[in-house]
Amino acid sequence: MPNQTIKTPCVGLCSTVYGDLVCRGCKRFHHEVIQWNGYNEKEKRAVWLRLEQLLVQVMAGKVEVFDPKTLRGQLEQRKIRFVPHQSKYCWAYQLIARGARVINNLEAYGMVLLPEFRDWALPELRDAIDREFFILSEAHYQRYIAPSFLKDALGELGIEDVPLVAIAKGPGHGREGREVFHFPDGREKMLPENAPLLFHLQRLRDEVHRFAIGAHREKRSRAISASPLDEVPGIGPARKRALLLHFGTASRVRAASLDDLQRAPGVSAAVAQSVYDFYHPAG
Repeated sequence: MPNQTIKTPCVGLCSTVYGDLVCRGCKRFHHEVIQWNGYNEKEKRAVWLRLEQLLVQVMAGKVEVFDPKTLRGQLEQRKIRFVPHQSKYCWAYQLIARGARVINNLEAYGMVLLPEFRDWALPELRDAIDREFFILSEAHYQRYIAPSFLKDALGELGIEDVPLVAIAKGPGHGREGREVFHFPDGREKMLPENAPLLFHLQRLRDEVHRFAIGAHREKRSRAISASPLDEVPGIGPARKRALLLHFGTASRVRAASLDDLQRAPGVSAAVAQSVYDFYHPAG
């Protein structure tokens, strides 16, 4: 099974290139994606452990794995990649992520949905798991990583001894006046709902959100159509779309054999040869 073992969290879908601070694919932080190949084993294990803990938190609230041996056997038999030393709930995630549209009976794989999710279609559940996993990863970044980056940036500017306070929606999520202020030492405080200071801070927060979201959307709209296939000579939008629809990702196009490329609908023999030669210059 060593050839099926995952050696990096990367899933071939990286949103950090579009400006995301947390990758929507692997859920690593942007600096972890960039620096991964330079990390030592201890640093990589720390990232793996955080991802595992957050994913288990999500999965354990939706499924129960009653037969890990059967689950592992099915993963190996179907050549679905997984990390052997991780939790059985991480194995369950890999199964659902890869097989949501073809699995009819989860019990045959050693797992069942919890009662409140048994009416859910697996593709719907898979998407819900992925969203929750991303939200938890993003919250972790905002709580533990972003403040340290901000302190470092201020330090480079010679600005020191500036207290940092984070503002977050509290128990009444989405309701004005229920914001919670988090201090670096772990303290939390809520201001009275009619406090003038709270109104002022809410307006500041809303303006920061408006500016950040607007800038982020503009950046994504410019980059969203970018693809590694754009570098291949003679590949226009129609052929790029045909290749991506057939293979799923640009990395799979790159790894495809010449015969596989020629079988792709809408791709001529000449285009297939051009793509293959671009990614395999040595022949």
